[in-house]
Amino acid sequence: MPFDPLHINGLTYDGQELRRAAVLGVMGDGSTLGARSGVRPGDPGLTTSLSGQDIWVSAGAAVLHRQGQGVYRAVLPAAWGGTLTAPHATLDRVDLVYLRVWDTDVDGAGLAQGDVVYLPGTASSTPLPPRPPEGQIALPLAVITVPHVGGGAPSVVQVRPVTVAPGGILPDPDAPGLYPGQYRDNGTGLERWDGTRWSVLQPLGVGQVLFARKTTDTSRSNTVTATDDPHLTVPVAANATYTLDAFLAYATSNVAAWKFMFALPPGTAQVWSPWGISDNSDTNSGGTVGRIRTSVTWGAATQLGVQATGVVSVRPVGLIRTAGASGTCTVQWAPGNMDKAATVMFTDSWIKLTRVA
Repeated sequence: MPFDPLHINGLTYDGQELRRAAVLGVMGDGSTLGARSGVRPGDPGLTTSLSGQDIWVSAGAAVLHRQGQGVYRAVLPAAWGGTLTAPHATLDRVDLVYLRVWDTDVDGAGLAQGDVVYLPGTASSTPLPPRPPEGQIALPLAVITVPHVGGGAPSVVQVRPVTVAPGGILPDPDAPGLYPGQYRDNGTGLERWDGTRWSVLQPLGVGQVLFARKTTDTSRSNTVTATDDPHLTVPVAANATYTLDAFLAYATSNVAAWKFMFALPPGTAQVWSPWGISDNSDTNSGGTVGRIRTSVTWGAATQLGVQATGVVSVRPVGLIRTAGASGTCTVQWAPGNMDKAATVMFTDSWIKLTRVA
């Protein structure tokens, strides 16, 4: 059966042909010539708000799909206003605000236009939002919960669906899987549809390496208070898990010893082993120490012994789990005992966190 491809001189096209061809620019919905209705991600248009009893819908654009008819591209050029129906005396109600397109060739309404529709719901002990009447070309924008008289102020929940170009990543954790290789953003990371199920690729930020290096030596004496190293600090996110790895090179007298810790956001759990020369060891034969530090004693420093002469190092390794607060992970250090001799943390000491969850 011959048909009319677009953009050929000498051919004429009706609205249905143009709308059907327009589905090529919109994510499919799994049906033949289907498309996903909605607004563009990040577009603040067609947002519903309340001011007293006044309902407002901001100017905006959307795509509305009708099976067999293709997609209607509708633009509300200016804000729309309406009035909220008075609340019921004893029962709550849920109302619907939606965008409608009238096409008399399709719905027989005798109109060819678009507009916003406010549809009050039915007051009930278990209220539900109404649905647009069967046969209408409609896109839901918001639901308004209207408490009974004396039950509080009405509230709005935006329900505008979003749509993207074919193959785009939908920011919708409930988007259906349509084809192998489809992606969606569930709010914390990407998921891929393999034709049968969604698989999480990785949470946002996983795999990120955070690294800091000392660019100059730092000397301290006559103090035993561990304070921030001026170079060894990295940012950490809230509710994240990192593996910890560090190389800290230092020198001090056998009187002063040396101590260090990791300053972290409140509530952070930390489990790590210093892997440095045992406390009170001041000879080259000093061994290693494998003490475990956890959030139970969060904030206390770990003191390590040193060689009598020369530069020594520690290689802390472990795991850090932040709670609800973001912040920084900072190496804090000081001489272990009061001494006039300088304790030095050397250039090219470093700290590395790798996010794993």
